[in-house]
Amino acid sequence: MGHTKQSGYTFYILPLLTTLALWLFFGFYYPHHLHYQEQFQLFLLDSEYAWEVISWPGGLADYIGRFLTQFFLFAKIGAALLAVLIASVQMMTARQLGKGWLSCLGVLPPLLAVRLLCDENALVGGIVAILMAQLSAWCISAIGNARLRRAIAVVCTPLFYWAIGPLGIVAVVLIAIDELTKDPGVTKGAISFIIMLLALSLALPALLESFVAVEPQYMYSGIHYMRSHGADTSSLWYVGLSVAILPIFALAWKKGISPVSPWKTLILSLVLAVGGIFTLVKPAVNMKAEHVMAYDFMARMQQWNRIQQTAISTPPNNALSTTVLNLALVKSGRLGKKMFEYQQKGTIGLLPPFESDAMSPLATSEAYYQIGMINTAQRFTFEAQEAILDYQKSARCYKRLAETNLINGNYPVARKYLVTLQKTLFYSDWADQTLSLLGNEEAIDNHPEYGLLRRNCISYDSFYNENDYIGMLQQLYLSNRSNRLGFEYLLAACLLKKDLDMFVNVWGMNDAITYEAMPTYFQQALALWWSINKSNSEQTPPGVGQDITIGLMNFVRDAQKHQNNSEWMKKHYGTTYWYYYLTN
Repeated sequence: MGHTKQSGYTFYILPLLTTLALWLFFGFYYPHHLHYQEQFQLFLLDSEYAWEVISWPGGLADYIGRFLTQFFLFAKIGAALLAVLIASVQMMTARQLGKGWLSCLGVLPPLLAVRLLCDENALVGGIVAILMAQLSAWCISAIGNARLRRAIAVVCTPLFYWAIGPLGIVAVVLIAIDELTKDPGVTKGAISFIIMLLALSLALPALLESFVAVEPQYMYSGIHYMRSHGADTSSLWYVGLSVAILPIFALAWKKGISPVSPWKTLILSLVLAVGGIFTLVKPAVNMKAEHVMAYDFMARMQQWNRIQQTAISTPPNNALSTTVLNLALVKSGRLGKKMFEYQQKGTIGLLPPFESDAMSPLATSEAYYQIGMINTAQRFTFEAQEAILDYQKSARCYKRLAETNLINGNYPVARKYLVTLQKTLFYSDWADQTLSLLGNEEAIDNHPEYGLLRRNCISYDSFYNENDYIGMLQQLYLSNRSNRLGFEYLLAACLLKKDLDMFVNVWGMNDAITYEAMPTYFQQALALWWSINKSNSEQTPPGVGQDITIGLMNFVRDAQKHQNNSEWMKKHYGTTYWYYYLTN
């Protein structure tokens, strides 16, 4: 079966269609899962790094997977590489299936591969391992001399395991299938060879246990196929089994399979592909996670306007995305005008407490960084990197740690991170430019980002206290009263905590930040405080427009009138601070 000629359609056109479909899916519909993968590795163009990776079972496949993953920083390029990788698996499978109707089943491995990669914990190295197994089997099967072919297969089986990992057994199965298709076919010699080869492949993990400092079960399930060593690898093995088992079907039924016309093959393949999309891929797609990853990526790239545009069509659905949106609003000067147009989640949607995972501290770190709490941003970033499940380092984290140490004047530490980033493909230019700033106080002070953050950061010892955000932000603001972001974050924290007395006190302390007019939500808060604390509520508070005062009176009247109709109140007042104050 391995040498059956394929129709031009089966062997070329269908994989081309697969490549296009996968590029569209990962490049436009699911791109931020690729960004997520890229940010949790630090691929170095360095021999020491290469040896560190490939010196473990499955390391070569993992190394190639990491190499491809670094391109995921640019989703469309990364999607193209991923699409070609998966389509190549399909082409190698089609080669084994021949011209019969079974060739239509060649769409199954790509569908299972996409299902696998919808999981953000699945690494690309697993798919690389499967393709390497197919290519290895193909090369060995091409050897004409039976004795030489079998000898090389036996010698290479341990190499398969070390380079590919446990999925190396796919190569062994494919070699066995191909052996049965060659003349003189099923003989005692062929059967003995296949049994020996399979036994060797299955015994290798146990034989190598004592040489590798890895728990025994991972020697069988794979070390680097998933981000977490304890993760379920069954979805990956489904891909590997489909690649290995489909040719067995073709071998078993080869006498009863007649060629099918390319058009019939096309129609049947498309029907199976569409059915597989709805039954295999769609249930695995996690758009909620994709949206959260989108907010995180836009914060990383500081795309403040894009974040706000995204929030119109896809409102934040958790504390992390709300944190990013609030940061975008304050960076664009719209926090006091827009923040309650979106569902707020209290202070955890402004500055969430630390969580011991790899993703959420990064978005929170971005907020602390931008407002000038550099030490807190540095701690959150460092802890996020330490929480990466497969213990890799992170290019994103290295970049931020270099920046925080540069701003704090810790130049030797900053240099350590920058020198490492010089060995990367896509961060080296930035690292070269930033290295020139080290020790150059004038250049740093004049830098549009680092100079501003150095002026805004707290210049004396202070402690992070997630139980007292207002006090923490007050220290930040008082250290530099021209820190607009720190000032507005402090006001926002007062509003979200519903501490109107503190809000009025902070607003009264401002003597360095000017507004053309008091932002709408600040006016609403001041008017509410005034109505609670002043007997003469008809008098307009300073800075509060008459329309705000009238609006508050209408709100109080309607709240009493519709106190049992929360939907009506939300419809008419859901975007006011007063509604937040009443219902949270």
